[in-house]
Amino acid sequence: MSGYVPRHAREKTDSALPAEADLSRAEEDRADSEEPLSSSDEPPSSSDTAPSLPDTTSPDAEVSALSAEVLLEAIVDADKAVHEHPELADPLIEPDEPLEQAELLRMGDAVLVGVVPEVEADTALARIRKRRWPVTIAILLILIVGSGAITYAVLSSQALEREARRTAGYELLDEAIALIQESDQVVVSLDTATTTEVTESNLSEREVLLKRVPTTQETLSSAEEKALSAVELLTATDDREFAQHVIDAAVNRQVLLTSGEAIIGKDIEAMNSALIFGQAWEVIVNADTELRATTQLSKTGSYNELQEAIERNNTVLTRLQQAQTLLAQAQEAFEDADYSVVTEYVALKIASVHLAIEADQALFDGDIELVNTKNTEFTLRDAAVVNAAGKIPSDPLTMITLAYEAATAENYALYDSARANAAEADGYIREYVGVETQTGVQ
Repeated sequence: MSGYVPRHAREKTDSALPAEADLSRAEEDRADSEEPLSSSDEPPSSSDTAPSLPDTTSPDAEVSALSAEVLLEAIVDADKAVHEHPELADPLIEPDEPLEQAELLRMGDAVLVGVVPEVEADTALARIRKRRWPVTIAILLILIVGSGAITYAVLSSQALEREARRTAGYELLDEAIALIQESDQVVVSLDTATTTEVTESNLSEREVLLKRVPTTQETLSSAEEKALSAVELLTATDDREFAQHVIDAAVNRQVLLTSGEAIIGKDIEAMNSALIFGQAWEVIVNADTELRATTQLSKTGSYNELQEAIERNNTVLTRLQQAQTLLAQAQEAFEDADYSVVTEYVALKIASVHLAIEADQALFDGDIELVNTKNTEFTLRDAAVVNAAGKIPSDPLTMITLAYEAATAENYALYDSARANAAEADGYIREYVGVETQTGVQ
């Protein structure tokens, strides 16, 4: 838009002039700067006059006129733009250095192309400074503003896209939080179950609660997926940090459910086992009491008492065998427990009762030698029974509680950690957007 004639065009039109309007303006300036001729002055000779105008019908002249016409249209458009945006034109803007004549020749739109007298070149330069530069600057600024508008349109498009992605991201986060809130009904119930004592009366509630865990896990998994998808749409640090806390809330609840489910499972196993073991232990105690009474009958030696002793020992034997069955069931209900000292004791007791029955029967039959043999064996076996009884804890239920603590220690550690993390994530969410995640995880 500078208006200079391209080099290859100048090579063809070295004698070409600017548009007729510009030429007339240049001649008027020159006429104004000259003093009137006196009557004694001679007209200049033909050799001193300026170069004559080229034939306007020649092809080269048509090219020059066309270039000037295009330039003039550009200047008119620029002047119009300056009129509409006056702040774009600064008449004080001037070149840093005076233009050399060669530079003026390159401009080609306001200075005669050819040899120009110095005084006329200075005058033309002054006109260029007043007329050409504001237009050029205006054109340049229009181009810059135009480019800026394009850039702004691109940036605006990117901003709109970014905002659309942010909106979509927050919609996903809203859905994720809603799913988390939905899961909290089970999460809170599970949390209550893990922090309260297990009893026979609340076993059924725990069993029902465990059945709801798988579905709740799926709900939280869906919440996690939505929050992860939201992170991919968000770019702002605060937004991504918020989304990460939503993810943490969902993930830590899943850990709560997994570890809590394991803990509640052990609650149920241990309690069921304890209930069965309690029955077995009661049978063992009753059998031992019955056995002591039977021993006193055997010492009298009467036939009736021996007969009664044999019958009662058989009853004790049946009870001890029942205790064995119950102990096996208790062990199966809670495999982490170790009832071996009790089962060993019961096994030795059963063998001892067998020897007592055989000794009483030999005495009833009058086989003294067999009686002595059985009594000797009974004495040895009874010592083993006493030794086995000494291995049983004074509170047999500690065998269950110790096993339970060992079986749940890792899951309790996971649960406590996830519980703290979930509470931290919930607190951040509540503070960030005021959402209440109905957690008892505080």
